[in-house]
Amino acid sequence: MSFDTVVDLSKLSPYPRTMIEPLFALKDVSVISQKETPKTIRYEIQLKNNVLDAIVYKRKGISTPENVNGFIGKLQINRFRGKISLQMIVEEILH
Repeated sequence: MSFDTVVDLSKLSPYPRTMIEPLFALKDVSVISQKETPKTIRYEIQLKNNVLDAIVYKRKGISTPENVNGFIGKLQINRFRGKISLQMIVEEILH
């Protein structure tokens, strides 16, 4: 998944009420780092040509196993402090 593809997908929102936002599966990922805060667990993952953050919100009650093979979630563009990056809001972790 490329940055440009996610930008193109973001142009389709907001989605109609009758349509759910698409979920994407990222398989066989390499976790570079993991950082835990009181509200989230943030995985920095390496894909073939990209690095992105996969964010797990603890309030969702998602199981976070030690061995992570992939993620299912919503892809979006993160704009924070002048930095633009790809991120995934995780709905499920594959192990």
